[in-house]
Amino acid sequence: MFFLLFLVIVLVLLALTAGWFLYRRWLPSRFLGGEFPRARVLPQPPGPILLDNVTVLNGQGQPLYDARLLIENGDVIGYAPKDDVPIPDGAHVIDGQGGTVLPGLFDCHVHLALNGLLETYPDLHDRLKRRLARNAWLTLRSGVTTVRNMPGYGYSGLDLERGIQEQRLRGPRMLNAGPALTTRGGYFGHPAHGLLLSPHTNPEEIVAQLARQGVRFLKAVAPGEDLFGQAMPALPLSLLQALVQTAHRHGLPVAFHTHQPEGVQIALNLGGDSLEHALTWPGTLGDATWEQMARQETTLVPTLYAYRHLIEVLRDPSRLDDPLLVRLFGPGFAAVQRQALRWQRDRRYREAMHRLAEHLETTTRLNFQMARTYGIRIAAGTNGGMMLMPHGMIARELATYVEYGLSPYEAIQTATRNAAELCGLADRLGTLAPARPADLILVAGDPLHDITALERVTLVMKNGVIEYQKVGKTAGGSR
Repeated sequence: MFFLLFLVIVLVLLALTAGWFLYRRWLPSRFLGGEFPRARVLPQPPGPILLDNVTVLNGQGQPLYDARLLIENGDVIGYAPKDDVPIPDGAHVIDGQGGTVLPGLFDCHVHLALNGLLETYPDLHDRLKRRLARNAWLTLRSGVTTVRNMPGYGYSGLDLERGIQEQRLRGPRMLNAGPALTTRGGYFGHPAHGLLLSPHTNPEEIVAQLARQGVRFLKAVAPGEDLFGQAMPALPLSLLQALVQTAHRHGLPVAFHTHQPEGVQIALNLGGDSLEHALTWPGTLGDATWEQMARQETTLVPTLYAYRHLIEVLRDPSRLDDPLLVRLFGPGFAAVQRQALRWQRDRRYREAMHRLAEHLETTTRLNFQMARTYGIRIAAGTNGGMMLMPHGMIARELATYVEYGLSPYEAIQTATRNAAELCGLADRLGTLAPARPADLILVAGDPLHDITALERVTLVMKNGVIEYQKVGKTAGGSR
């Protein structure tokens, strides 16, 4: 009898161990199976498209009010005061109702494989490919036509990118990083999300492997403390240096994740191309560091609103009923997110968030203003998918920049021209000009006077294709 009971206990423990191993290792590496849900393609008007009764904000000059913008064969043909632009025969006319046309936005820091919950692994009932497709659509609908997609579940972002390119899915143009360059126990130090490198790793083999997969940049983790103030395992500086140099030989930029001054300085010394987050530390950087950042033309991707949103929700869960969140994600979103708030019961986590809240309103604001003073190129990124941060919140990120001292025009440039320069796409994206792709959005209102107008996207075009058109806000008809 006792032997049978002992045997049952052993078998149960073995089953639990096997299940845990499956959950932690095998399932993430297989992306939980399934196929991408096929997207419904909007019918496209034949012939030219004319946006009428709009303000054109081209991203490189003064706005043009009461204008018309003509699109044909996927490209911008031109724009001018409406009295100077006759309506072409057979053109499909969209009444902009006094809204503003501006370049399609960039989000330079998203995790499309992650869901905005305080989670580590996907729910078994939420297949990853369905999640990727949904997050890509939410991002596109918010006015973002190009993203830098950060690590999350191996090379799943590359699968999503192919689906979008083949027009099986609707989503933004993607530049993928693939898995993070990290070590076991470090940031993203799990085989589902990172390449767990050792001091003896051959950098040429690693970079060549990533390049063969089709990544467009690398994501490395700089040494230093995490948000909790704890030192995290990190790769040796000699290996990081070799990885950066090898990546640059392959034509791949390197983005460095860092939260602390030590990591910022190391990333600069190693020749990192962008600093991700980077402004959440206590205290300010010295003049020499800011000057080095400016001299090396290193781009800053601060992801400010992600931390503010997290702190606001932890302080007051009713913030999840924000009308913008309800409009974007539906009434069930708040209930799902509230389940994740169990993390706030962790004392260490609460203390870390309290410190972060203090930094955001003091030193983070000051550091952001110093970045502007030193002429550092700032590119907008939301950190969508991480730490309660939903996808599609680029408008709130830009509004935070305005609150922290940028003009609305400067804030918009962080998600257009600056971001296009960071992504190496400034020769065709980030501004509106004749013969360039019609990557553009229409918003209700004037974001130069009210930056929150960017929350009211009524039309999204990517490469001249209408991806989203809000019924009742824009009206189309052939003439």
